[in-house]
Amino acid sequence: MPMTDTNPATPGPLPLRRVPLRTGLRRARGAIAFALGLLMAGIIAMQLDRQMLSDGRAALLGVEAVVNLPSEPRPLAAEEMAMARTAWAYFAAHTRPETGWPDSVAGFPSTTMWDLSSYLLALPAARRLGLIDRAAFRMRAEKALRSLVAAPLFEGRLPNKSYSTITLEMTDYDGNPTAEGIGWSSLDISRLLIALSALERAAPGLAPLTARIRQRFDLRALTEKGYLVGAIHDPASGETYHLQEGRTGYEEYAARGAALAGLDVMAALRVEDHGVLQRLYGIPVLTDDRRGRAGDAQSYTLSEPYLLTAFEIGLDSIAAAAADRLYRAQKTRFERTGILTSLSEDHLDRAPFFLYGTVIGNGIPWAVLDEDGNDYPALRAFSTKAALGWSLLYEDSDPDHARRLRAALTPLATDQGWYAGIYERTGEPNRALTANTNGVILEALHFRVFGPLLSAAAVE
Repeated sequence: MPMTDTNPATPGPLPLRRVPLRTGLRRARGAIAFALGLLMAGIIAMQLDRQMLSDGRAALLGVEAVVNLPSEPRPLAAEEMAMARTAWAYFAAHTRPETGWPDSVAGFPSTTMWDLSSYLLALPAARRLGLIDRAAFRMRAEKALRSLVAAPLFEGRLPNKSYSTITLEMTDYDGNPTAEGIGWSSLDISRLLIALSALERAAPGLAPLTARIRQRFDLRALTEKGYLVGAIHDPASGETYHLQEGRTGYEEYAARGAALAGLDVMAALRVEDHGVLQRLYGIPVLTDDRRGRAGDAQSYTLSEPYLLTAFEIGLDSIAAAAADRLYRAQKTRFERTGILTSLSEDHLDRAPFFLYGTVIGNGIPWAVLDEDGNDYPALRAFSTKAALGWSLLYEDSDPDHARRLRAALTPLATDQGWYAGIYERTGEPNRALTANTNGVILEALHFRVFGPLLSAAAVE
């Protein structure tokens, strides 16, 4: 079925890659599974809070010292609705009619489970904000989910790290088809589990489809001894290697998604195992004591996982304290240097095409890292989605800085979505147009009106 409001795009000249770092009774079964998963996630979060408070480890985070309180829900202003329409324009222009999946990056026919999840989470946000009607929401959601039912799985177990948005073939990160696949990302798939739950919450009638998707997946392979585990296929040897995925911030966010499927992620949720405080401008920022080597997971402390937790699930006391300190460190950098700071992971419009703009990366303040830990300080960029996210989260308690962040976004709107950001050194726009930037913007605006996606009311 064609996507009636879609303009298929032609492939761009360069890939922009995201690294790893996914009838009565049947409907009732899906709804029950969602409710049980949500209950499991809530119980795990409460147990973690109690454990940290009971044995004194809460001192690691100082959970009582949240300076900026999140804003209360309110309707969007006309200007904000225009921002939402700009974000939705990305998906209107870049969703492929063949599969119902949007390109991760405009014009490059490929996606990851992380970026597909951005779209699946944007759908209920767009519906509640009135950007699409019930029929368009249902048609788009069903098309995308049916493609997830049909897509080949890596080793027949879990979604591959990358797919063609035209054919559903497994690909490498450059978009080249590969019959074997390149592995799976437990972080990406865990975010996909959050997206499936959000769709079930928004439209219980989708539960049979989301249940079929979960049943296809060997979800037990995502965890080992309470940690999240990814897979990497080595084409030279033909071997598949499994490794722990996630560092403080991303690890806890993804673990909450895995908990929705009832998986044991208690080790991944234990912030105190590897969480350390590193002071920036006197602010104790929560980071990770694990240091990445080339080819290994790097430690990225940045905005993305905390904003996603807020917008999709809701911040518990631990995450709220960590998020607040991260926000204050970025604001203080602006106050000390005059450089407006909003750092996150982003695609770029130039090589190396994807970087993590960190507050702390592998222990280094303000590092800009690739997946191997190489630093690109000249490409540090102000992130559009992070700036809007922080401004909406803290506009009640810190209105002046919220307005400052919002004002910087004005030149980044286009008729096909929001550019990813602005390069600090040159002031040039980062002209990458991506599903993740525009999806997170829709999540942020939805949060301002309705709260977290997993607690918002059904749309049908």
